Amino acid sequence: MPIVMEAKKKYALSIIVRGVFIPSVLIVIVVFLTGGLFNNAFVKFGETLYYPLMGFVVSLLVLIILFLRTMQFTLRTKINLLLMAGFLVIFNLLNTIYWDVSSYNPPFKRPYGNPFLNYADGILLGVVITLFLHLNSMRRFDINVPFSIFFVGMITPALIVTVLEGFSVEENAYNQLKFVSGYFLPLVGIAGFGLALYGIWISYLVLSISTVEEIRKGAYGLSASFVFLSYALASQVLFVGDEISIIGFRLRILQLVLFVIGTSVLVLVYAKYPIFTYAVPFRLYELIIYSKSGVPIWTISFISDSEDKREGLKTGALAAIGELIRDLSGFEGRLSEVKVDDGVLLLHQQGDFAGCLISEGVSFQ
Repeated sequence: MPIVMEAKKKYALSIIVRGVFIPSVLIVIVVFLTGGLFNNAFVKFGETLYYPLMGFVVSLLVLIILFLRTMQFTLRTKINLLLMAGFLVIFNLLNTIYWDVSSYNPPFKRPYGNPFLNYADGILLGVVITLFLHLNSMRRFDINVPFSIFFVGMITPALIVTVLEGFSVEENAYNQLKFVSGYFLPLVGIAGFGLALYGIWISYLVLSISTVEEIRKGAYGLSASFVFLSYALASQVLFVGDEISIIGFRLRILQLVLFVIGTSVLVLVYAKYPIFTYAVPFRLYELIIYSKSGVPIWTISFISDSEDKREGLKTGALAAIGELIRDLSGFEGRLSEVKVDDGVLLLHQQGDFAGCLISEGVSFQ
């Protein structure tokens, strides 16, 4: 037990340093370089279409790579992830098309008469919601109703007002809605940081549970991506302008640069470590393969002997699982879930064999 606690402390410290602290330092450096030292160069670059095209191209890469990595998953398993990527593509495409207005009027600060940019801002809020739902689906098979209502409730008022701004046909009504949105945008910023904390926590669980080095490296990248993306969103909606003061220096925050870096890190995670697609933030204990008659013929353990505390399950339930396999022999290709005190049994019958995965929990993954 002390060894397990020491390992958890080590992983917690590593995710704080490599997944949070280092990306935060990099954000400060990026802001100092793009909004300070090379500010003039980036201002000129920002006047060209190449600048917003960066965001569009990177978000399109996110969609393509996530689609390729999840082709073998059911639609229900990957729908939130692909919706998130698709929303990113649409948001960046609209900002690129209307860059003559968007370059001077960033998200949630659009002038009257640009409904498509208001819809784009609503789509951006949809990115936040679907990403939250994806993280929830990684951890659970059902919806955590109280937590979900609280989180989505922080986003929904700003989403409704933003969509209404797009439908507004009178400038006076539009300005009133824009004034009202100022009260709700801080909630979006807080939700952005909350989503980052949720993603970092999921990354920590994946890191501390997995024994696959590629999955562990992917967890650091996922955490870093959340840090960049959350700061890009939160700084956009929390700050009145696009400038901050660091040790007496006034620097511009280029949210699109932070967004491009954050999404690029996400692309690298899934492109370089395709096995990360299968990462789950809970322990998988053991996989047992049975014949259709219920006789165990092969087994593999995913944990060390020192962690294995399920002797009762092993000795007393193997025969019962075999009986259950025989009872399920009439059902084809069906996944059955059996909950026990210290875990979940996932049973899948196919042809002459059946598999039983003993797991700490169950999610859509």
